[in-house]
Amino acid sequence: CLTAHTGNCICLEFDATGKYFAVGAADASASIWDVSQLVCLTVLTRIEWAVRGLSFGCQSQLIALASEDPYIEIAKVDTGERVHALKCDVQTLAVAWHPKASVLAYVQDDDSGSVRLFGVLD
Repeated sequence: CLTAHTGNCICLEFDATGKYFAVGAADASASIWDVSQLVCLTVLTRIEWAVRGLSFGCQSQLIALASEDPYIEIAKVDTGERVHALKCDVQTLAVAWHPKASVLAYVQDDDSGSVRLFGVLD
């Protein structure tokens, strides 16, 4: 049993290389783990609400967190350092990075039924 959260774990994802996995939780944090050593490398705690979804970037260098906060947290996987806080008008329900480009797709809790994109397709 691995422990890194004080609240229920809500979501998890492995990166494309199989080197890392991340867990998002109701305690408003996300932990990033080394798969081979089963060691928690860092815990992201800048958000204030439960992590509803998370996604590793195409080269496993970035991670995006979806939550009820008014932004999407984008951080470096290896250090947890914030790269960007993408402003949102309402809570974000899900995030997903493009598998080969630096493009983040996300959906929000609004009535538009739309998917939004952040980044640039090569």
